[in-house]
Parts: sequence; C-alpha cells; structure tokens
Amino acid sequence: MTPNTLKTALKEGIREQQEEAITHFEFLFDKHYKKIEEFDEIVEILILYAIENKSGGEIVEEVLDLICRAQGHQGIQNINFDAFAENLHLVSGNVLFKYIEILSYTYNPKYIPDILKYRSHKDPLIRQGVEDALIELRYES
Repeated sequence: MTPNTLKTALKEGIREQQEEAITHFEFLFDKHYKKIEEFDEIVEILILYAIENKSGGEIVEEVLDLICRAQGHQGIQNINFDAFAENLHLVSGNVLFKYIEILSYTYNPKYIPDILKYRSHKDPLIRQGVEDALIELRYES
C-alpha cells in the first residue's frame, strides 16, 4: 500500500477501506526490524487526516493510535508535529489526550508550554496525560 493509497482510503474510502488501510500500516509499524520507505510521508498523511477530522470519531482515534505506533517505529525527527500543538485548544476528550501523548513522544521540549496549559484540566485523565507527557519531555517544575 502506498502513501497515496492511504490518503485516498482515509479521505474517500468507506469505513471498511479506512480500517483496512490503518490495519495495513499497523502491521508495518509493528515490524520493528523493517525500515519503511516513505515513512515521513505516511505519518504526515496521518497527521493531516487527524487535524482535518479533529472532531473525533473511531477512525480518528485509530489514526492517532497509529501515529503513536509510528513514533516508536522509526525516526521522527524530520516530521513536523506543530499542528497538534496548534490545535490543542480545538479538541477534547480522547482526541486531546492523544494529541498530548503524541507531542510527548516527540521528546521536543518546545511543546512543554502548550501541554502545560492543560495541567489543571477538569478531566482527570487529561491531567494524568499531561503529567505523563511532562515526564516523557523531562520537564522539571
């Protein structure tokens, strides 16, 4: 499956096609021994889909989980995750939790100020996600 196939499946596919594409890339990302060509492009497509569909839903959450998996698979230093930081204030619930988690897996301290804004969030799961993210980012208050 190519990045363009993934993009088409996510944008235009029915749910079954979207899930098939996600499953395909989950399988690839779980094979840690294999370097994936076009990895950066694949992750950027996933990011764009997640941002464009930030209202949530099962497919969006699966895409966000897939991004988390991708971050553990191969180097992400060339991928720009700023869109998640810029959209934190526009999402809630599980989507907000996943955005924070994804930003923490970048290990980039530039995201700490964005994440800190949610330290006193009303949802205890978000607060815990923030604390976990700050640990990942090696933040010391």
